[in-house]
Amino acid sequence: MRLGLSFVAKPAIGNSYIIRSMNHTAQYGKALAEFLASERQLEYPVITTEYDFFLQLIDDTVARLADMKPQVKITKIAQILPSERDFRALVAKLKATGVNRVGVFLLTDQLITFMRQARENGLIAEIFGAALCETAAKTEGAGRYLEGCIYPDNEVSAEFRSKYRAKFGDESQLTFAGAGYDMSKLLAEHFKAYPNSSARETLTALSQVRDRQGVLGKFSFKDDPTFGKFFEYPVAVKKISNGVGVAVR
Repeated sequence: MRLGLSFVAKPAIGNSYIIRSMNHTAQYGKALAEFLASERQLEYPVITTEYDFFLQLIDDTVARLADMKPQVKITKIAQILPSERDFRALVAKLKATGVNRVGVFLLTDQLITFMRQARENGLIAEIFGAALCETAAKTEGAGRYLEGCIYPDNEVSAEFRSKYRAKFGDESQLTFAGAGYDMSKLLAEHFKAYPNSSARETLTALSQVRDRQGVLGKFSFKDDPTFGKFFEYPVAVKKISNGVGVAVR
């Protein structure tokens, strides 16, 4: 049996002994789509890097919007390489649209560079993206550029956040760390009680988990033919406020 950290559902689909310890992108996409659909803007320009998680999250958000509010569109205006660092032409293109909110799905270092160039070159639109907005906002010197960014994510308990920062000095990859911590505790309890469990017995035990309190909220085991086996946590839409991700929906 394999218990993995992955937002993308594909590794677990059709694999009886693979469990993902996190929500899948369709759940984050649903939360983001509901937020976007509640706003007045009808077309959202988006840029993204070539990264499976971002591409799947955008596709899932688009699909959810189509169901909820078909007149709202996401238009991918650029898909760039992870090595790209000069975004001034893209910033100018986004400014020319005159929209109030744009999507930016970039890796952490790219995102910081983009946001610095965007704000320094007069792009005032609100930015939405993925949970890496929070990681970027915690990078020294970057917080002021990420202020106000919107993204779907899990909420982490204040106690775990504080202990993580005290130990590691930052809050990067906090969601992954929280899920990993919850899974470690869950498995430790199981193997303490049943040290000789087979893979099948362990899977059976994990499949019984319902509303267990973790550092990312209460989580439950799910087995879905579309998304495979995974642990489901609450998902929120968050906004960077004074350098901290705060739930707004």
